[in-house]
Amino acid sequence: IYSLLLEERAREVEGSTLKIVSLGSGAAVPNIQATEAIEKIGKRVDWTFYDLDPEALERAQEMISDSAIRDSSFDYGPKNSPQVKEQSGSTYTGRSYLAAREVPDASLDAVDALGLWEYLKGNQAVTFLKTLYPKLKPGATMIVSNMLN
Repeated sequence: IYSLLLEERAREVEGSTLKIVSLGSGAAVPNIQATEAIEKIGKRVDWTFYDLDPEALERAQEMISDSAIRDSSFDYGPKNSPQVKEQSGSTYTGRSYLAAREVPDASLDAVDALGLWEYLKGNQAVTFLKTLYPKLKPGATMIVSNMLN
């Protein structure tokens, strides 16, 4: 469903690139599948992944490098660890997913919170929406899921 929603959004977006932020992205399995589908229709995605688990982001990076993705870009910068080294040897400064507040308003084609939304309490979910909804371009997509009972 996630991949289909983002592929539909890609078809609606003018231009060749979608800008998407993934909050609580983990190992990015659905993001990878969606990106492969989007690239098959001739578009690309500029992703920014935010997750509190730097090991999950490292796994995402490994899985993406092993995937069929060729044209899209990925920002793994917001790793929540003081020093996490990429294969190339560069070091990231740790930031939490809350750094998404720094994203400019009306700049995103989509935001997702798969695997994060269900952990937010009511007031946190309201703050989440108030913070991130303005980041979306008109007509953009926000995708959340609840994997818990």
